[in-house]
Amino acid sequence: MSGDSGVKHLCPNCNTKLENVQTKHGVVWSCFSCKGRAIGVGLLQKISDPKLISQIWVKAQAEKRAVGKSCPSCRRPMLVVATGPQLGSVELDICHRCFFIWFDNSELEKVPRASEAEIEKRTADSRPKPSSTYAGGAAGNDYFDDDDGVFDIADLLMSWLRWR
Repeated sequence: MSGDSGVKHLCPNCNTKLENVQTKHGVVWSCFSCKGRAIGVGLLQKISDPKLISQIWVKAQAEKRAVGKSCPSCRRPMLVVATGPQLGSVELDICHRCFFIWFDNSELEKVPRASEAEIEKRTADSRPKPSSTYAGGAAGNDYFDDDDGVFDIADLLMSWLRWR
């Protein structure tokens, strides 16, 4: 199933328009010409080993090795990071501005995939939880805390929706 969000993402390999493909777990931007794919870091952490994806992200930030490929979204040069044997020793292109990781044809298949049960658990854990602590509804002023101790955008959005 694919859709169009109005934003034109271009393939960094062949410069063709990427297709927004809605998967069961999130959006993947796919090039039907060269078979490359752009995936957000959050989705990768959900469907794979979050620690592995974080290690790749941190390594890219530390090395700051720019490459000629442009980000599919912002068109700025992406960072390149050489992965270890757990991903087949490929070089991935990473945009630290847009939180995209670009996978050339068949590279994504080398990423270890979490079980469906684990993916579903991560998905459920990331959904906003209803809160009774808004607008003075309960004692304390942690109106946006959903019991994880973190103020996040989902909490803010839920609060905003309540006030509408």
